[in-house]
Amino acid sequence: LERYLGLFALVLIGFVSYLYCINYGFMHSDILFFLGQFIGIFVFIFFVFFIIPYFFKYFSYSNDSYRIFLKIFYYLNNFSLYWSQPYRIISVLLITILCQIIGILAVYLISLSVNENMVFTYFLFLLPVIWLIALIPISLGGLGVREGAFIYLFALAGMNTQIAISISVIWLALSYSQCFIGGFFLLPLKRNV
Repeated sequence: LERYLGLFALVLIGFVSYLYCINYGFMHSDILFFLGQFIGIFVFIFFVFFIIPYFFKYFSYSNDSYRIFLKIFYYLNNFSLYWSQPYRIISVLLITILCQIIGILAVYLISLSVNENMVFTYFLFLLPVIWLIALIPISLGGLGVREGAFIYLFALAGMNTQIAISISVIWLALSYSQCFIGGFFLLPLKRNV
C-alpha cells in the first residue's frame, strides 16, 4: 500500500504544481501539455487501483471464462480492504507527501549549492515526473533514464545542461549513499533472523 500511496503522492504534488504553473505562466505551454498528460495517466492508474476496487466488492463472477478478470478482481479487491480504515490511508498519504517534498527540497538545495537559482515550483513540478519516468523498467533501478529525463526536462525549463548533469549526479550519489548506510545497519539484522 505504501508504494502505491507514494506513487499517488508524487502524482498529487506534480498535479498541484502543474495547476500552479498553468495559472502563473511559469513554463512553456508545450512542456506543460506534455507533462500534464503524463501526470493524467498516473491519476487514471490511481483511480483504477483505489476507487474501482471499492465498488468491485459488490459484484461476484464465477464463470471460468472470466479467469483473467477474476485474477484482476482478486488483486484489486485486496485494495478495497484498506477502505475500512480510511484514517490509516490518509495518515500514510500525508507522511508520504511530506517525505516526497523533503526529497524535492533536497534536490532544490543541491541546485542552490551549485549556484542555480531556479524557481522552486519547477522542482515541485518536474521532479515527480522525472521520478515517475525512472520507474519505467528499461534499466537497472532507473539508472540513466532518471538522469536523462532530469537533463532533458530541466534544460527545457531553462537550466544549463552541465548544471543539470551535476545536480543529477550529486542526487544519485546521495541516494546510493543512503542505501549503503541503510544496508550497513540492516545487514546485521538479517543475520539474526
